[in-house]
Amino acid sequence: MHSDDSKKSKALSMLDLLTENSKSKSQQKAKGLKRILIEYDSEVKVQVAFRKGDEAKHSCEWLLKEGVSNLQAVAEKKKLKKDFSKIVAFTTKSKNYLIDYWVTLPQKNLSIIEDGTVLVPYFKTIPATLSNTETKDDGTLKASLNDFEFITLLGKGGFSQVFLGNPTH
Repeated sequence: MHSDDSKKSKALSMLDLLTENSKSKSQQKAKGLKRILIEYDSEVKVQVAFRKGDEAKHSCEWLLKEGVSNLQAVAEKKKLKKDFSKIVAFTTKSKNYLIDYWVTLPQKNLSIIEDGTVLVPYFKTIPATLSNTETKDDGTLKASLNDFEFITLLGKGGFSQVFLGNPTH
C-alpha cells in the first residue's frame, strides 16, 4: 500500500526543485528540506533535495545514483554530451576529508552532510604506470613485467624464473 508518507519520503525531482527555487527562502526553510548541490562542471549542476527527517533513510549509494541520474537528465535537457560512466563517488568541493570519506561508504546515511554542501564527481582513473597494462573482460587490470622493478633472482626452474621485485608505481 502506497501512503502519503512514502511519497513524502522520496527525494524531490529536478523539475520539482526548479519550481521550488522560485519560492521564497523562508518558505523553503519552513518545509525542512536538506539540499546537496552537485557540480559536474560549469554547465551541469544539480540539486538533490530531501526532507531533513528522511536523511537517515537515504544512503550514500542512493546519493550517488540520484546525483548521476540528475546530472544525466540536465545534460540531456541541455543537449550536452558528457560521460558520466566514470563517476565512482562524490567529494566535497571544499575538500572536507571527513565528508569525502563518508560519501564513499555506500551504506552510510546522509545525516553527517550539511545543508548546502557542494559535491563534485570523483572519476575512475587508471594510474599512468598501468596505462599500458591490459584489462581483463571484467574490467580489472592485468599486471605485466613492465609494472615491476626487479631486485634479484630468487630461483630458476626448467620452465620459469622467480624474481624478487617491487611495483614501479
